[in-house]
Amino acid sequence: LIVYFFLLIYSVLAYVGISLGGFRMGRKAWMSNPWMFWIPGCNIYALGNLADTSCSLREYKSTNYRKKLLTWFIVSMASVFVWAISFAVVAVIASSEELLHENGYVTPPEYETERMVVPVLIFLLLTGVLIALYTVYMVFYYIALHKIYKLYAPSGAAGLTVLSILVSVAIPVIFLVLSGRSPAVAVE
Repeated sequence: LIVYFFLLIYSVLAYVGISLGGFRMGRKAWMSNPWMFWIPGCNIYALGNLADTSCSLREYKSTNYRKKLLTWFIVSMASVFVWAISFAVVAVIASSEELLHENGYVTPPEYETERMVVPVLIFLLLTGVLIALYTVYMVFYYIALHKIYKLYAPSGAAGLTVLSILVSVAIPVIFLVLSGRSPAVAVE
């Protein structure tokens, strides 16, 4: 119970840190609709929008991270939903085998494992697909973070990106610290 309490407290603080920091950075970078950082789900779009704004201010090519991040986020969440359904199906099939044994319906031993092979293989395949889709989403997420860090800390952007990847709990703190800075709009 204590662990869940601390996770809840951290989640709330992380959400407020990223939302407040992103909102402040978005306003300083003249981003359209920086208030979207406060809306769950829309904050992914806002993060991509801030990355796009960062790229346009630093005279990079158009990146369209707002659409990429939102698309991969939705695809990842849909795959989580499908994965959860497949997990439930495997659990139901496994429990129905036990119920059949308890009620006196005995399946020959050679067919018991065969019934579980296909659902378990599908579940494992969906797990692999889920991991792959989430990995693609996270790659775009960290690239977008790097573009934002490059706008607010040009000389330390690579280090902040590595820190964000290795210690993701630092992202809200990094956002809050960088939100106090002015954007470096001049190209190095």
